[in-house]
Order: sequence, then C-alpha cells, then structure tokens
Amino acid sequence: MIRIVTARRLAGTAAEVERLRARLEQASADAQSSRDREVADHLRLRAEVDQAERGRNTALFELDIANAAIKSLREEVAELVAEVKAAEEASAASSAHGLVFVLTRFEQLHSVHASHEDAQAEAERHGAAPGGWVTRPTPEPLAESPWRVTPLQYEPAPGVVAA
Repeated sequence: MIRIVTARRLAGTAAEVERLRARLEQASADAQSSRDREVADHLRLRAEVDQAERGRNTALFELDIANAAIKSLREEVAELVAEVKAAEEASAASSAHGLVFVLTRFEQLHSVHASHEDAQAEAERHGAAPGGWVTRPTPEPLAESPWRVTPLQYEPAPGVVAA
C-alpha cells in the first residue's frame, strides 16, 4: 500500500518533531539543573558533616584535657586532705606537749610548725635543699645553711586555748 504524504501532513509531522525535540531539550536542561542542585546539596552537606566531625574531635580532645585536670585536682585535694589530717594530728600531739618547731631563715622568723617534718617541707618549698637536715638544740648560727628548725617548748598563757 502506498501512502501519499501531503505537504500539510509533512509540516504537521515536522512541527511535532520540533515540539518533541524542544520538550526533550527542556527535560534534559531540567535534569541537568536537578543534578547540579543535588551535587551542590551533597557538597554542602559533606562540608557540614566534616565541620561537625572537627567540632566533635575538638570537643573530645577538650574533654580529655578536662578529665585529666579533674583527676589531677582530685589527687591534689586528696593529698591536701591527708596533709590537713596529719597537721591536725601533729598539732593536737604537740599542743598536748607544748612543743612547736620554729623555722628561721638567716636568723629571721619564717614560720612555726607542729612538726619538724612540716617545718622542713616548708623550707624546701621555699628553696632549701632537700635532705641533710640536722636539729641542733643550741642557738648558735648555722653557717652552712640559711634555714634552721628549732624545737621550742612553750607554756600557753592561762585562758588561751591552743588550736
């Protein structure tokens, strides 16, 4: 069978092809635009995730530092509590006996302590060489060391309560 194609029919088919071609181009442009938006969204979200991970890692690092500081402070508090208890016990013992230890530096009064060890520790905190301490009951100056611990017997005044 032979079909005769008229100019009008040919023009209609050509117009339909052009219309479909335009729709295809528009659909391709829309698809490309959609892909571009999706890629941009993906890149933006990836950057946000990366930034959140960096923030998380920084926070974890700061948490580790804070935990180490807390542990150190807890140890320091425990040491201080032990020192206070020991000082209270020594103070109670020395108060009962009326004995204190006077720490002098270059023959000038520096501090008074409940025990010989406390006086030595105080001197060492202020630069005295550790160890090698000798207690001498005589009041002569010690040429080899600027620090001196002297035990002192005292009698509290009547009505004065030793702490």
